[in-house]
Amino acid sequence: ARCSLATTCDACLSTPSCGWCLTHSFDGESRCETPQLLRQFNCSEEHIYAPKSTVNTVHEANNGKHERRLNPSKVKLKIRPNETVKFTVTFQQPHEYPVDLYYLMDLTNSMQVHREKLIELADRLG
Repeated sequence: ARCSLATTCDACLSTPSCGWCLTHSFDGESRCETPQLLRQFNCSEEHIYAPKSTVNTVHEANNGKHERRLNPSKVKLKIRPNETVKFTVTFQQPHEYPVDLYYLMDLTNSMQVHREKLIELADRLG
């Protein structure tokens, strides 16, 4: 019943599960119906426009030491208006994640103790 309320192809395709009959000679009351009803109203299969939403995942190959953190790294979607699609994305933190550490010191020896402690910690961490 919801399909038949649509009077344009755009409105029809914005209604879930509906299709639009493209043929000029059409017997039905509404060009927008479920594909099953359109076939019953003698709209041939090649004249029924009812695109389906698709989800295609594209996986990029691991390139050397850089691990893929998001998988899939690229997703191609074709979605009908007002339709929901689901797909899974996983996240994995790399085992050896680099950390940049910046430490501001002055040129006097007043921070010598801190400098030595930082060098010691860097050796233990790295």
